[in-house]
Amino acid sequence: FDVGIYPNPSSGKLFLKTPVQGEKMGVQLFDVLGNCVYKQQIISNSNAQLIDVSNLANGVYFVNIECKGKVSNTKLIIQNRN
Repeated sequence: FDVGIYPNPSSGKLFLKTPVQGEKMGVQLFDVLGNCVYKQQIISNSNAQLIDVSNLANGVYFVNIECKGKVSNTKLIIQNRN
């Protein structure tokens, strides 16, 4: 289950691109301490899904995406311009 996450590092907007279409996906972002700082369910489509991360502090996060029992984990760096 391969998910494209870009740009990385992100500066406020994050795009998710998945190979699956029309499926419900759970998206979670965790900080380095393991706290869930973002959680949303989205329906995948042929376009990239936009996620606003401008309210998160600069730093390293982990993106967990689950779809139909498959899980993708990716490291994300957020560098918001303040």
